[in-house]
Amino acid sequence: MQRTVKESSFTTGDSFVKNLKKYAIGLIIGAACAALFMLLFSFLLTVNSIPDSMTGAFGYISMAIAAFAAGFCATLLIKSKGLLNGAIMGVLFFVLHTIVSFAAGSGSVFSVKMLIFLVVEVALATLGGILSVNVRK
Repeated sequence: MQRTVKESSFTTGDSFVKNLKKYAIGLIIGAACAALFMLLFSFLLTVNSIPDSMTGAFGYISMAIAAFAAGFCATLLIKSKGLLNGAIMGVLFFVLHTIVSFAAGSGSVFSVKMLIFLVVEVALATLGGILSVNVRK
C-alpha cells in the first residue's frame, strides 16, 4: 500500500519565507506607484491653482493607492489567502513607508498621522489582496 503524505504549508508555498520574493515585488510595485502618484500630484499642484493645504490629502491618497497596488500584486503572485497576504503586505508597506519617512527626517515615532497611515495602508492592501484572489475566479 502506498501512503500519501499530507504536504505541510512550508512545502506548498504558503509560508512567509517562501513568499518573501513575492512580497518584495509587491513592495517595489507599491513604492513605484507611490512615487508616480506623488509626482503626478506635485505636477498638479505646480500647474493648477490648488491650495498647498491639499498636500496632506494627496499624500494619503498616494499611499492608499500604492498600498492597494502592493497588496494586489503580491497576492496575485502568491495566488492564495488574500486576506492574510494582503494584511502582511500592508504591514510591510507601512514599515517601508515609516523607514523612508524617518530617513527624510519628517516623522515622529508615534503620532496620529502615522496611526492613520497604518490603518489606511493595511486596510487598502488587505482589500487589494482579497480582490486579487477573487479576480481570477
